[in-house]
Amino acid sequence: MRVLMAVPLQGMRTALGLLLSQEPDIRLVGAPGNSHELLGSLEADRPDVVLLDCDLPGLPTADLLAQINAHDPKPQVLVLCSRTERGQAAVAAGARTFVDMTSHPRRLLTALHVLQLESEYE
Repeated sequence: MRVLMAVPLQGMRTALGLLLSQEPDIRLVGAPGNSHELLGSLEADRPDVVLLDCDLPGLPTADLLAQINAHDPKPQVLVLCSRTERGQAAVAAGARTFVDMTSHPRRLLTALHVLQLESEYE
């Protein structure tokens, strides 16, 4: 699975990159730090999944999700949020699912694997 990780904080990008690199079926294809870099990376990186921090600088999350979902091929979007209501709002705006940033890292990996399995059976 090709993952584009859009997270603004360098320390978080590093930590998540290490976590994802331990999974043999996950390949990190890019790590943009703002919404404009993310949109520019979609064509070049062709991710299966966009891991999106809901605090990514640039466009509001709902507007960014609309542009991602208009992309062809459309990647699935997993949003990282620190508040449940923001995650639910992101899902309502077009994200596939969300994970609470404060949850155990295994939860993020599980969510990514579920997205991968779902896409294989669609």
